[in-house]
Amino acid sequence: MSQQPSLVLMLAVEDINKVLTGLMKMPYEQVVGLITNIQAQANNQLSPQSNNAEQAVSIAEDTAPVVPGGGEVSRSRASRAKY
Repeated sequence: MSQQPSLVLMLAVEDINKVLTGLMKMPYEQVVGLITNIQAQANNQLSPQSNNAEQAVSIAEDTAPVVPGGGEVSRSRASRAKY
């Protein structure tokens, strides 16, 4: 089986957060690998800016996105997905 080609996308952090918010609405089993991959790549890119990265993650952990219907995504799930 051949390996699929890879792409490099340049997106603003805000856009990545939108993608992650959309992925959080899908069944966990289907998206956990993709979310983990995005998080790992984002952490690698933000690590040289450790102060800014820590602030961004800290802010993301404190704010859970609002979901249609008035509910909120759980804080633990939001902190795993936001940057």
